[in-house]
Amino acid sequence: MPQLRCEGPVQPEQVHLSYPGDPTSMVVTWTTFGLAESLVVFGKAPGKDLPHRASGNATRFVDGGSLGRAMFIHRVTLHGLLPGQNYLYRCGSPWGWSRPYGFRALLNGSSWSPRFALFGDMGLENPQSLPRLQREVQQGWYDAVLHIGDFAYDLHSDNATVGDAFMRKIEAVAAFVPYMTCPGNHEEKYNFSNYRSRFSMPGDTENLWYSWDVGPAHLIAFSTEVYFYLDYGEQLVAKQFQWLERDLQEANRPARRGERPWIITMGHRPMYCSNNDKDDCTQYESIVRKGLKLDRYGLEDLFFKYGVDLMLWAHEHSYERLWPLYDYKVYNGSTTAPYTNPRVPVHIITGSAGCVERLDPFIPDPREWSALRVEDYGYARMQIVNRTHLWLEQVSDDQNGKVVDKIWLIKDRPGPGIDLHRKGSFAIGTRDVLQDRAAPRVTAGLSGGYRPTGSLLERSPARRCLIKSEPSSFRPPRGAGHSVAKRRGGACPRMLPGRDLAGSQNGVVVVVVLLVNRTGTGLCGGGGEGSGSC
Repeated sequence: MPQLRCEGPVQPEQVHLSYPGDPTSMVVTWTTFGLAESLVVFGKAPGKDLPHRASGNATRFVDGGSLGRAMFIHRVTLHGLLPGQNYLYRCGSPWGWSRPYGFRALLNGSSWSPRFALFGDMGLENPQSLPRLQREVQQGWYDAVLHIGDFAYDLHSDNATVGDAFMRKIEAVAAFVPYMTCPGNHEEKYNFSNYRSRFSMPGDTENLWYSWDVGPAHLIAFSTEVYFYLDYGEQLVAKQFQWLERDLQEANRPARRGERPWIITMGHRPMYCSNNDKDDCTQYESIVRKGLKLDRYGLEDLFFKYGVDLMLWAHEHSYERLWPLYDYKVYNGSTTAPYTNPRVPVHIITGSAGCVERLDPFIPDPREWSALRVEDYGYARMQIVNRTHLWLEQVSDDQNGKVVDKIWLIKDRPGPGIDLHRKGSFAIGTRDVLQDRAAPRVTAGLSGGYRPTGSLLERSPARRCLIKSEPSSFRPPRGAGHSVAKRRGGACPRMLPGRDLAGSQNGVVVVVVLLVNRTGTGLCGGGGEGSGSC
């Protein structure tokens, strides 16, 4: 291979991972400001040796600002990974290597329980939730992070130097777990060029829309922004819509839907919200929901038609959970269990990770379809427990990590084409009646949400019971019909009385401890190619 002559700084920075859809692979992306080779050396962890080498390519990106700053975005796909194996890696070239980082390859198949942190609207200034997210990622809580649009505020600002600083800041998260994204309105400048160039999502749409399978779920990321910036081409709206329908048709083939019954979407601007601003979903009909003029390319009907279970949104700098909702009507699973077998999708808005624009207030009176609203900085956690149970909780960073909302989403009959008028469907149009009848079920028996290891474990008043479990992380409470922890000996019980993160004492919690390998947490530096030592 011919040697490349370097011009300018070639030290790797802004390192981040993405998942290409194959559990034996991982994509490593980084930036240099001079041309150099694109290499990654990696090996199994724990261990110091990095015997494997992968190469890729670098793409020259020129920002659209007045200085026309150029940089090189490097992409290397690692192949031959063992699902579930921990790896150590360094990226760069003979002229400069990164510090060592580590990741865990995603598991194969659909019979496991992936865990996610999810949020939107995180900026370089005031990223309040980031330190807590960094700590949890470093402790092994998550399998992937979902960033639902709006980065840096903005990636292009100050001739893209704000984008550079932001990508460096999130490295302690994004270099250790797949950092999966979708575009928001703050990425619009220069036809989304900074967003399209800096990230490496699956597919061939330059990160605008794509899908991937993980555990018992099919996840779809898409662009709400194609509906708003038609100067870049109205054909993008049609192209994305047609792709979405094909993807949903494929996900609903009986064999596929049986293996992965959960279909989850993530897009930036929500269809519904109750914030006190002049935004699309508050003041007038949502373009994302209804589409362009003459009701062309509306997504609510499309997602309902193909049985989407959960829609994740951001854009509003707050947290809002909606009742199961379609066309402004609430269709709960029942009066006592609204999120058990709901007839329609559930909407979650979590856009308060922290940015320069601060928080968005709510209108005084909640809409009848709004179940819970939180005006705190924070983010959500999600675990797809199995084919029938999914757990969601919202963390308030303002309240020192307190879990301020938590729900089970339960279903035993996946698939599209549900008849809302058949016997057993439950529609209601007044929030007061719905809340009075449904609220006890929403919180009953949810004992503490995910129970993490580490410092939060030390503050728990529960009797200590050490169970070696892999992987370590927050866990939903018992009652989902799944194995909470794989015991490796000993007779200590799994379920312990104690206080949950929200202060409730009438439940039980799961205490799980993993001896986490700390190699490659970004605390080491120096060393040459293949060196994993500190």
